[in-house]
Amino acid sequence: MNIIAFNCNHNKSINVPDKIFSAFLRGMAKTNANISCYDLLDLEIKPCLACTNNIGFVPNLTCQQDDSMQQLYPLLKNSEIWVFAAPAYKSYASASFRNLLDRLEPIFHTPEDFGAEPDDIFYRSNATPGKLVLLSATEQEASEFKFVVEQMRMIADIFGKKFLTPILRDNIGIMNFLEEIGNEQTDIYSALEEAGMQAVYNDDFDGNIINVISKDLFQKDSFLKKVAHSPEEILL
Repeated sequence: MNIIAFNCNHNKSINVPDKIFSAFLRGMAKTNANISCYDLLDLEIKPCLACTNNIGFVPNLTCQQDDSMQQLYPLLKNSEIWVFAAPAYKSYASASFRNLLDRLEPIFHTPEDFGAEPDDIFYRSNATPGKLVLLSATEQEASEFKFVVEQMRMIADIFGKKFLTPILRDNIGIMNFLEEIGNEQTDIYSALEEAGMQAVYNDDFDGNIINVISKDLFQKDSFLKKVAHSPEEILL
């Protein structure tokens, strides 16, 4: 089993997203799968040149941009599971994450597509069939996830991957604060490790595991709820 995983979290001032990603990968590693892991900040991924808009374009599984994607294309093509740990914003993706998704196109087009009907092209992919996992976190509330979930569902459909139930963790600001004062959310990280194993062995995640990962960190209308977006105010 080949797996490629991307940590697309660019805000390192809060360490919870990175810890979520690491816990999930620890679970995957227990299955002895072959995992290729990358932090998007360590890669050079240039914007897409939109070559397919050129009337003379002939697809050939290569890209004109000379950057980190050249080493990633074979891994993406041959990995059964794609994992993306991406931040959630209401209506847009970060520039680096958008570049990564835009540059997946060479895996999608094939020389045989030239002259095919548009519908045939849209549903044909050179990627290995398998699964796509989204791990997403936000400092806001769950409504922030809609855009990134829809975006990744579309990517899964295009490349013939089964889109597993997304793993979503809201209010990470308050979670980060709780951990800073010694209240480590060990049940969440244990559930993430279990989810990592389930991603390899199962068709989807167990609902109870998802519930633990996305559990409320405070009661409705509680004091913590009111300062969830500015936890430093608790110290005042």
